[in-house]
Amino acid sequence: MKQYKRKGNSCLSMSLKTRQQILLRTILLQFCVITGETGSGKSTQIAQFIIDSLSVADFKTYAHEDIQKMLDAQINLPNEDSQVKIKADRLRVVVTQPRRVAAIQMAKRVSTERGARLGREVGYSIRFDDFTDPNGLTQIKYVTDGILVRECLIDPDLKDYQVVILDEAHERSLNTDILFALVKQAVLRRQGTLRLVVTSATLKTDQIARYYFGKPHALQQENGSTGCPVLSVSGRCYPVSILHQDSSKEQRVDNSVQIAIRVHLNEPAGDILVFLTGFEECEAASKKCFDILSDIAQKKQVPPMMIVPLYGTQTAEQQANAFLKTPENCRKIIFATNIAETSLTVANIGYVIDSGFVKQKIYNSQTGMESLQIVPISKVQAIQRAGRAGRTREGKCVRLYAEKFYQEQMPDSTVPEIKRVNLTSTVLTLKSMGIQDVIKFDYLDSPDKDTIEHALKTLYYLEAIEKTGELTSLGLELSKFPLEPTYTKALLCYQHIKKSKSLEDMLILVSILSAENVWVGVSKNDEQKQQRLEEVRKRFSDTKSDHMSLVNIFEEWENQPRYRQDEWCFKNFIQARALKQAKNIKDQLKDYLRQVNWDKIQRQFDRNQNSRGNDSGRVTGEERSKLLRKALCSGFYMNTSRRVPHNIKEGSYLTVNEGLMVRVDRQSIFQVASYYPDWVIYSEITSSTGGSAGMMRLVSEIKMDWVQDKIPLLKEIDVRSLCGFIEEKPSSNLGKRTNQERDQDGQPQEEEKQQEKSKEDKIRELKERYAKRQKVTKK
Repeated sequence: MKQYKRKGNSCLSMSLKTRQQILLRTILLQFCVITGETGSGKSTQIAQFIIDSLSVADFKTYAHEDIQKMLDAQINLPNEDSQVKIKADRLRVVVTQPRRVAAIQMAKRVSTERGARLGREVGYSIRFDDFTDPNGLTQIKYVTDGILVRECLIDPDLKDYQVVILDEAHERSLNTDILFALVKQAVLRRQGTLRLVVTSATLKTDQIARYYFGKPHALQQENGSTGCPVLSVSGRCYPVSILHQDSSKEQRVDNSVQIAIRVHLNEPAGDILVFLTGFEECEAASKKCFDILSDIAQKKQVPPMMIVPLYGTQTAEQQANAFLKTPENCRKIIFATNIAETSLTVANIGYVIDSGFVKQKIYNSQTGMESLQIVPISKVQAIQRAGRAGRTREGKCVRLYAEKFYQEQMPDSTVPEIKRVNLTSTVLTLKSMGIQDVIKFDYLDSPDKDTIEHALKTLYYLEAIEKTGELTSLGLELSKFPLEPTYTKALLCYQHIKKSKSLEDMLILVSILSAENVWVGVSKNDEQKQQRLEEVRKRFSDTKSDHMSLVNIFEEWENQPRYRQDEWCFKNFIQARALKQAKNIKDQLKDYLRQVNWDKIQRQFDRNQNSRGNDSGRVTGEERSKLLRKALCSGFYMNTSRRVPHNIKEGSYLTVNEGLMVRVDRQSIFQVASYYPDWVIYSEITSSTGGSAGMMRLVSEIKMDWVQDKIPLLKEIDVRSLCGFIEEKPSSNLGKRTNQERDQDGQPQEEEKQQEKSKEDKIRELKERYAKRQKVTKK
């Protein structure tokens, strides 16, 4: 072990004893948990003194063979050569972050501390943006947790690294939960040449400790504790006083602004950080704050203030404004979402205003609906938010909820993301890594079985897995793309059926949907802007497809002279940064397409080699729209919906798969034009405000004969078989049976047979009515 040498301003917040304890655990143990208060330096400092104090030679053998034996009993390791060859000749550390903005800012901060150029010794990698040294000279690499999951897909042993640090683990993001298991297995296979350090401001250390160690460890036996060694690091230097002010949920933006202005006019120096739920609220609060201060400034002198919004969909340049040094004799107020809760350190924050709410994505596996709901934060999040103050001086935190609510009703911790989101992409990733039984996978917290089964069904619909749950050649190719499998399937299908090699409509569409929202938010109260926005939407719209409308926007933007593109976006309520992101993503997706093994997946598209693109000349706009919609059917045919005629509410549809009553989203061209085709597909479905019906987002008109050969797949599902359970006498509809029935003879009950017959009759009737309507139309 080398002697640690301080560089720049690094490691100022950790004592020499703390650094020695961390280094000792990193050398002696395969797994270690470090908890620390806000400001302890765990996100920026640990990686630095690991690479400055240790070398590859320190990771050659196990320090405690008894630890390995305990761990071996908990995991079934793959049958691989135990001697893993390590690529690195210098120590490399990878640090994960749940959010891209945190990964970028941490890398910038550490590179500045070390006096190094960003992208050399210290770099970052996020989706569609890699800023590391191409020659492998980067020693500290900050990545989003999703990037490391994809690296595990390519190299399960993570041979490029000697230390993996999973930071902000208490947030329990989906990919971090998956990494708990994937890195655990990599550590065991590497036999001492890889270490895992889990860091967090707050975490249920007993749960994570038991996950990695089932018995007391030698370092902990002396004090009677059990599980994985946990090291606590002190952080915040100054006390923070907590004030509670009960406020209604609906008034959180107005009240936050009013309190911020009172602080600015009456309290001593110190910047203000306000936590709101989304970018709309952040922008609305910024405008409201500016307007109120402008009115006050007309009556009396007001101290200068910088007003800065901070949220995830901003560009790196826009987000950097929040971290700029505040000018002298000026105060900065930041209206932020929960991305400012952890990792990101904004200097000089003296006051925090906590609205007490957060936007959380909730997925219903029974209906396939996804909703973005505003819910109360947890106690863990409340502590994190308060901790943003008190870094450089005594701080204050104003909580816009009663202390009784905090003590008695607020949940202790956030519900893990793995228990509330769609897992289709995650299950595909696990399958492609050779993990067949995704239900019994080594999760820290197991997701609902229904959610996994729904993901398996979707993958079967996409022909990514066989009836037995085994990965197909197409599934392997889908897993290589950093996209949702549905869009990847549609993209590959489009490459086969397009009539001209120069057509890139699906590539453009997928790129736009992988970037942030292209539309600038317009207040509902601004009727004039709303009217102009609706006119702009109509001008870009394709009469038969919301998807094609997005392509039209991109094409017109790209045809503008470069120096006029930003001005064009401003006039048309378009986010310029979103289209720039889409262009960058589009160029990278072309590289992914070049690597596709077309020969292996040709058969699964049911087309011969001649159906591949051949430059056949000019294609009309109508033909382009039709090609795009046909290709979308390959990835979204399970989202087919039939119009319900004579319904009380216009634009009502019934989904073919689940039989749900849904409606067209108000921003869809079909709703704007009051035109409702008989058959449509949609990209996603969200819960409506009232909850009475789901709302279809991104809708396109289709013909029934484009999907009718695929519809039977929707009822040919044997969920037990997909999950890997083999029945001696398989039934045709085991996925619908109760647990009690599954324990019987495996044969469907008479009632189930009648239900199946009734469903087949309904589908047959639908097809017959559709055929009759088509005949009448032709006449």
